[in-house]
Amino acid sequence: MTSDEFFAANKSSFDLIFIDGLHHRDQVERDILNALAVLNPGGTIVVHDCNPGDESMQVVPQSQEEWTGDVWKAWVKLRATRFDLRMFVVDVDYGCGVIRRRKPDTMRTRGDMPYAVFDKNRRDLLNLIDVSDFLRCLGEPER
Repeated sequence: MTSDEFFAANKSSFDLIFIDGLHHRDQVERDILNALAVLNPGGTIVVHDCNPGDESMQVVPQSQEEWTGDVWKAWVKLRATRFDLRMFVVDVDYGCGVIRRRKPDTMRTRGDMPYAVFDKNRRDLLNLIDVSDFLRCLGEPER
C-alpha cells in the first residue's frame, strides 16, 4: 500500500518512524506531516536521502540508479516553516534527517530554490551534522 493509504488506515502511534518512500518532495512533505500526527511525545522521525551527492541524483523523475529524488526540497521547506521542530541531517548515506519536537531550530529562506543554491548552502539549509555530533545529540536531555 502507499504511505498515504497506510496513514489513512492507521490507528496506532509510534516512537520512531522511518520515511524512505517515493522521494518526491510533495510526497515526502505529506509523509512527514502524517508521521507527526501519529508520533508519540519524545518520538523521532528519520528521513532518508536528504543530501544528494550531486544535481543529477535529485532530478525527478528518476534518471539514474543512485537517486535521492528531491527530498531535500521538502526538508528545507519544513525547516523554514515549522518552528516547533528540531531538524538536522546526519551526514551519512546521502543524509539521514532527524526530526523531533524539541527546542525549535529555525531558519528563514525564500521559498523554492534551484539545486545550485541548495548545493552552495547545503550545510546550513539541511543543518548537516557529522556522526559524532549526532551521537552527542542522543545524550542531550529533552527540552
